Amino acid sequence: MEANKYEKTYVSVENALRNVEYVEPVVEFLRKQTSPVSCKEIGTAVFGPEYSRHKTYPARMGQILRHLRQGNFIKMEKRDGDPIEIEVEDYVPCEDENGEPLMLIVHDDKGREYRIDNPNYRGGRRYHWATVKKTITPTIKIYTWVAD
Repeated sequence: MEANKYEKTYVSVENALRNVEYVEPVVEFLRKQTSPVSCKEIGTAVFGPEYSRHKTYPARMGQILRHLRQGNFIKMEKRDGDPIEIEVEDYVPCEDENGEPLMLIVHDDKGREYRIDNPNYRGGRRYHWATVKKTITPTIKIYTWVAD
C-alpha cells in the first residue's frame, strides 16, 4: 500500500499502512508452499524466531490470515493434533464418610445416560477444588493458497 506524505498525516492511513505491512511477505510465503502450513510456520517464516516471543505477532498473523480467507485467497482446514494431558484446577464433587459419591450416573431403557443426586449421600461439603488431569486434543488450523 502506498501513500504520499500528505495522506500519511491521517491517523487512519497510518494505521492502515501498519496493518498491511506484512501482508505481502505472507502472500509470497503461502504461494511458494506445496502443502498446507500452520499459522506458526507462516509466522516463523515471516517474523523469524521473534514470532514466538511477541504477543502482537500471532495476533497480527491471525488478522492477516482471516482477511485473506475472507477474500477467498486462502483455504483453511482444521486438523486434530496429538492428544496431550494437562493438569488443571477444577471444582469436583466430594464423597461422604461412607464413600458415597454426590452424583450417580443412571441409564434409562433407551440407553440414555443421566446424572442425578445420590439419595444415600450424607456428606456435609458437596464440592471442593482439586488438581485433576485432563486429556485434550488440540485443533490446528492449516492454510493453503488457492487464488491465482
